Amino acid sequence: NTKDHLSILFRLHGSVWRHVFRVCVLNCIITFVIIFLQEQGIDLTFKDSGHKLMSVLVSFLVVSRNTIVYGRYMDARSYLGSLFRTSRELVQSTAALTQNDHSEGIVRWRTEVARQTIILLEVTLAFLSYRTKGATAWDSTVGITTQEKNNLKKQMNLRASITEQCTGEIMKEEMTAETPILLIYNLRKLIANYKQYDFEFDVPCLKEMKLYTYIDAYAQSLYGLRILVTTPFPFPLVQMARTFLAFWLFTMPFVLVNDMGEIRSVDLLIVFFLTYGYAGLELVSMEMDDPFGTDDNDFAHEEMAAAVFEDIYLIVYDVCGGMEASQLRRMFGDVTESYKVAERAGHHRKATEIDDSVLVGGGSMDSIPLPGESSHSPGSKKSRMSFFQVYSRSKDDDEEDESPGEGKEEEYGSIDEDTIYEDAFSGDV
Repeated sequence: NTKDHLSILFRLHGSVWRHVFRVCVLNCIITFVIIFLQEQGIDLTFKDSGHKLMSVLVSFLVVSRNTIVYGRYMDARSYLGSLFRTSRELVQSTAALTQNDHSEGIVRWRTEVARQTIILLEVTLAFLSYRTKGATAWDSTVGITTQEKNNLKKQMNLRASITEQCTGEIMKEEMTAETPILLIYNLRKLIANYKQYDFEFDVPCLKEMKLYTYIDAYAQSLYGLRILVTTPFPFPLVQMARTFLAFWLFTMPFVLVNDMGEIRSVDLLIVFFLTYGYAGLELVSMEMDDPFGTDDNDFAHEEMAAAVFEDIYLIVYDVCGGMEASQLRRMFGDVTESYKVAERAGHHRKATEIDDSVLVGGGSMDSIPLPGESSHSPGSKKSRMSFFQVYSRSKDDDEEDESPGEGKEEEYGSIDEDTIYEDAFSGDV
């Protein structure tokens, strides 16, 4: 809250105070020693004419570096937002394009597009976090199959044999950066080969091109991020800035003590805050230099991606059904045993937490009423059944439900035969 001035002034989370405070104290100690020696007849101070000229150069180097790093920081956030946006748009467009067809092949195609999109996004985030976590891209996602993982490693080994002159660490990072590019190629092939999934109609050319447009936008953002990650800030400029900054900061007490009056506490206060200002700006640049780490001011990119995954699960649920959405969620390890135990105990979860064991019922945001029911108190088991059961009933109203939740319908009540799982999900029943 930028209007809360006291909170901003004294907040430590995300601040550089923790790092710069030691430098400020050190400079104040140097100032105190100079004052003490001056009072003992040993004058170490000098005039400020040369120091003034150096201050111009220091200010230019520090502010220029801060401006450039901030620009890179905002570019990275823009590219990251584009990755999330295009991932959502691709899955939404494939769902909307085939929403009226529920044949087995098309359902598999839609689910596969969603799965590969999630894998692509996870692998991309692994590349961005490689310098912090050091994990290879194909080991950073649980949704990828063993065969796909082996194929990726095989292609990576072929590329590595061509670039043997690279050092080991550079090679690992380059291989991690190449993995999302290969997955983009696989996703393009999946879109192009949609007829292999027994489509009963031809996808209009313009709509197919629209899908490619989302993949192209993703690739463009990926290449932009790759440039930012693999192109560090020029070392000579960083070295010059820190050399001049360190020399200027720690010679500042010798100048200020010479020019100040008899109030020594004022000297210490001025030295403290000047050190905070100049050293703090350099530390801010260091903080923003790699926004994909674990520092306080780094992007919460994994949490943002988790929100995208939830949206994709919901889209798959809406057009394919609870079974496919639950299977997709399980592929990426989002359903734990404790998750199911909580459900059996009667606890509610939000609609975004899709699982074939999710109970439908209740009148709050955490549960969805069944047809013919107004509302029930939270935790009530009356007139409840799982998404999987509703999905199975919608497939074949006359067929007995053989889902893992069989037998719960009798305990929780029945559902109108005309009800389909989309109605239960939307709540408009």
